[in-house]
Amino acid sequence: MRGAADTARDREIAAHTGWPVPPELGSANCLRSLEDGLACRILDQFSVGVVIVDQSARVLFANAAAQLLSEKGGPLQVKSGMTGLSPEHARRLANVIRSVLKDTVVRTMSFPSSSSGCQLMVLVAPVKGAELNRSNFRHLRSAAAILFVCDPGSPPIPSTWLTEAYGLTLAEARVALAVSSGATVADTARRLRISPNTVKTHLHRVYEKTGTCRQAELARLMAIIGLARSNYP
Repeated sequence: MRGAADTARDREIAAHTGWPVPPELGSANCLRSLEDGLACRILDQFSVGVVIVDQSARVLFANAAAQLLSEKGGPLQVKSGMTGLSPEHARRLANVIRSVLKDTVVRTMSFPSSSSGCQLMVLVAPVKGAELNRSNFRHLRSAAAILFVCDPGSPPIPSTWLTEAYGLTLAEARVALAVSSGATVADTARRLRISPNTVKTHLHRVYEKTGTCRQAELARLMAIIGLARSNYP
């Protein structure tokens, strides 16, 4: 039997999804629907494309980042069932999905991107049907695999995120973003039109404020922060 704590949790989930609390609040199906909707909205906050497909590579779900890649003319036209792939890449994807289903391991591959000119790295993992059978999303029950699509050409992290989170100045945030992208001190100085010594000074403060010690650690931190979606309409 569901009690007051369950009802409070239902209302909290409804508040986060932005949906009104339905009159049948308290039913298990209602709660599951709210949780499913919240899960989809959470996936939309990722900068990484998330695509769920069945065994035939038919798209069952695509988050906002994956749809944006599709709208930019990329190879993953998710609204029309993964069309846009060359015959070679379509065969490779089908083989990867079959391999993932057979061996229940994670596989990777890449696609050319017509929008950024960079290769899209795609990580493919199996989906457990038993877990989806508990979902109210009936169209997902035939899901076979989930694809995580990483675009190196994604928009950079907003400088304001770094100034607010770590107390960096705007100049320090710009240096942090440039250096974490692989630029040298000289390259960063030319790009930002400041002296190399100024870059070094800013970088020293960036390391102190972010708790990092070298460029590789800073790059890893920026990569983690970059998982959150920043290109809102």
